[in-house]
Amino acid sequence: MQKLHEMLPKDNFKMLAILNKDDPALADSFAKKLDLTMPILNDQDNKVGAVYGLTGVPETFIVDKQGILREKFIGPAEWDTPLYVQMLMKYSNQ
Repeated sequence: MQKLHEMLPKDNFKMLAILNKDDPALADSFAKKLDLTMPILNDQDNKVGAVYGLTGVPETFIVDKQGILREKFIGPAEWDTPLYVQMLMKYSNQ
């Protein structure tokens, strides 16, 4: 995800990680270890997770500029591969 975050244009693509019911200190340590620069939001109360029907992690939600959920992926993915980059660019250019 970090590669994708660095690769896509910041003016029309935003990536957020959401910490869902996890220890913030462990998440901070993990983020530092991986040199993550994307924003990480803390969802300790599961408010965002409940809205999107989070069932576990990792999960990825693609939300368009109008706030409409367009895609949901359960499990890990190689987000910097051409297939996913093309899909994300399609949504970010709409």
